[in-house]
Amino acid sequence: AAAIAEICVRLDGLPLAIELAAARINAMSPVEIAASLDTPGVELGGPRRPSPARHRTVRAAVDWSYRLLEDAERAAVRRLAVFVGSFDAAAAIEVMGASLDVLTRLVDKSLVSVVERSRAGATRYRLLETVRQHLEDHLEEQGEADSARARLLHHFVEANDTVPDGWPSPRAEHIVNTLAEDLGNVRAALDWAVDADPCAGVRLLASTRDLFFMLGNSDGARLAEVLLARCPDVDRHRVVVQLSEGLYAQLRSDPATASAAFVEGRRLAVEVGDRGLEGWALFLEGLTHVVAGHTEPGRPPLEAGREILEELGDRIGQARATSVLGLAAAQDGEVATGRDLVESALAICVAGHDVWGQGHCHTYLGILGEMAGADPARITFHFRTAVDRLRPLRDTVLLPVALAGQAGVLVRRDPARALTVIAAAQAMKTRVGGDFPPYFRSRVERVRSTAQDGVGADATHLWKQGERLTVDDAIALAFGTTRHRPERVAGLSAREQDVARLVADGRANKEIATQLHLSVRTVETHVRNILAKLALTNRTQLATWARDRIQ
Repeated sequence: AAAIAEICVRLDGLPLAIELAAARINAMSPVEIAASLDTPGVELGGPRRPSPARHRTVRAAVDWSYRLLEDAERAAVRRLAVFVGSFDAAAAIEVMGASLDVLTRLVDKSLVSVVERSRAGATRYRLLETVRQHLEDHLEEQGEADSARARLLHHFVEANDTVPDGWPSPRAEHIVNTLAEDLGNVRAALDWAVDADPCAGVRLLASTRDLFFMLGNSDGARLAEVLLARCPDVDRHRVVVQLSEGLYAQLRSDPATASAAFVEGRRLAVEVGDRGLEGWALFLEGLTHVVAGHTEPGRPPLEAGREILEELGDRIGQARATSVLGLAAAQDGEVATGRDLVESALAICVAGHDVWGQGHCHTYLGILGEMAGADPARITFHFRTAVDRLRPLRDTVLLPVALAGQAGVLVRRDPARALTVIAAAQAMKTRVGGDFPPYFRSRVERVRSTAQDGVGADATHLWKQGERLTVDDAIALAFGTTRHRPERVAGLSAREQDVARLVADGRANKEIATQLHLSVRTVETHVRNILAKLALTNRTQLATWARDRIQ
């Protein structure tokens, strides 16, 4: 008992430091553990760089535990410091250059934590953030940082080496649901590739482009631009990233940049002899014009792209081009013709099990229904169906458009609700670095203006309230349904996830308390518990974590 008390005092009562010491109990007695804290090199008051006393103690505890590892374990755990957030066993084994047995031993010694299973059913692991930061120093000292990051890049390149056509691709749901929790890791691998191996980075971005369409438009645009500039290879991967760069620009409401990228992508597709990518380039070029509200320059590339894709038997591409031609027709006043085109595209999507395409078509049918003065219930049916199809893909491309469309249905009878939904839809775009293309933007602004006129002085409050809604809460508000409680993420309860989201939105505890109808003290407790569960030290780290992992 005396030895245990001494250990706790020496470690300033810090849970992480005590856990690291306790993990040694199977190999050492409490007296030996207490004595080992005096091992040369474990200086509780002597950090490598200026830091608070609490951090010096944790560093000493981590260093002490690190020095007690076997050589293979030390090499393995410091290499894990290249991960940003959690990782699965396959990625860990690749980066460590060690076996699953070594990973298991690191878990037993509390240097690696087990988090709950991912959506794909795989067990996830993570280094506590304080441990990761200290081990990153050891990795740099050993001169192994670049080799570990190279292994990280190689793992994701090899695990995702299929590059199907389509924006999003037929594998979008699989990619997003498999890699959403690895978004930070994929981004870190691509950032390292920019200087170290840009052509490998182009390969990886080509195969994971859907991840950035749905969860990170700004990151996708930034990475595509710099990787293309630094990789000289002209191949299929380059064409895919060139077209992706254009779509990221379109999603950020930059049609001029998008059009230029698609023209260059079409030229490259012809150069490498890929007829399918040429068809998709034409489709994307036409799409950009139409969603910018310019149908005349949009129709010819859409029709040419559809012809190529139909000739090649690409039914998904054919359907996408047909549906956009339908929207163009409606914009030109031919609403009935537009509806017929979109409905024919929908039939192809249903037959081909193209879920995103179905969401695409139902979004357009809702818009066309509004233009034709259709029954509000019918319009709501289309927008609700679109959301049902798009939500499993964590879509941020058209789901906000469908929500904004439903706000248009609500605005006359319930302007407050409509304004809140519009704000939520805008926030979904903003969170991933995107915006509504001009044609959809004009519709959003019309509904917003009408709703603001209807609510008067409450407009600012309602807008802020909408910005704070989660995706599922916004859907529930738009359609009057019960909110689906999210799955637990990294051990956080549904309420803790709600708090984490609002912290990520920059809300103070008092604002969070008002939003969630809690006391400020309860919110403070939630924040402390979340930080402890995730081994984070401040709200800034929590905000970064939540933006990557919780929608």
